[in-house]
Amino acid sequence: MNNPNRAAVKLIVLSLALIMVCVPVMASAAYAPEDFITIRTNSRLECTAAPYVVADKAGFFAEEGVTIEYTGELGSGNTAIAAILSGTNDVFEVHPNQFATYVAEGAPVKAVSLNIVDPPEDADPTTRHMRLYASKTNDAIAALADIADYKPGQKLKINGTVPSCTTFILSSIFTYNGLDASRIEWVTLDSTAAALQALEQGDLDFVFIHPPFYYIADESGYKLIADSFDSGLGPAAGSYLVAFTQEYIESYPENVRRFVNALKKAQAWANEHPVETAQWTAEHIQQEVRANHWYYTGDGIPVSYIQPWIDDLVNSGALDEGQVTVQDLVTFQFEPELP
Repeated sequence: MNNPNRAAVKLIVLSLALIMVCVPVMASAAYAPEDFITIRTNSRLECTAAPYVVADKAGFFAEEGVTIEYTGELGSGNTAIAAILSGTNDVFEVHPNQFATYVAEGAPVKAVSLNIVDPPEDADPTTRHMRLYASKTNDAIAALADIADYKPGQKLKINGTVPSCTTFILSSIFTYNGLDASRIEWVTLDSTAAALQALEQGDLDFVFIHPPFYYIADESGYKLIADSFDSGLGPAAGSYLVAFTQEYIESYPENVRRFVNALKKAQAWANEHPVETAQWTAEHIQQEVRANHWYYTGDGIPVSYIQPWIDDLVNSGALDEGQVTVQDLVTFQFEPELP
């Protein structure tokens, strides 16, 4: 005869096993409270908050003895670099082309790690860095190739500010697919919401946006005609650098190392747990999030993920050949240099 107590024990054990599988395992702190360090950054009430939120909630910051102090939202313009140089913030993220212009102008800053990259082809396409949409009422556009014959001889109005990820990646998409990138007229807008509204009103021909806004475009019936994968740049289509001032790196190298360790753990976790990452990010930014960026998880910093961004600045005349190199932008003190 079956023992009911033994059956109950088996049921409890099975239930606990299922709970352990379904609930993310949180990291535990390895540092005493008095040994924690504080690193300051802006409040990040947008999509780039995800690794920070994950590192906090999953315990990776605590595991490395790091406390994050959010100093408030940034205003419009180049306020991220201003907050770093003034000492208000310690760390920020930036795309390589914009970062190269800072360095070319003499800003004493260095990147220490990679954050966002474009995902592999077989990953969820909603994690690709950017998407290009046409209005649902634009009957002339059904695919990327249709742009070649659209409004011949006229400029195409698209949201973006030079230099940025928007301008570099979309120009690359055009060039890679045989379209004339010089036809693009960049229109600077305050936000993605403003860009979507401008498309709806007919003030833009196309809109180029990031993952958290894909669902809005999709639910609005806008036509997806390309994404960052179509640039031919591979992972480099998403490259986003984590940077500090040179003075901070020289003065507090252990702080930087612990921060980088925590963020890299969070980036790997975010890729593996997209649902939880979206939920946590939504709670932090107080906005619905249905898609995340894809984060770099390799050991080292590939030069090939950064060089195309510099090359684009040289080709456009924004920088002279050799004026800025990858080595000028990145210190390989915390992660090794890769091809």
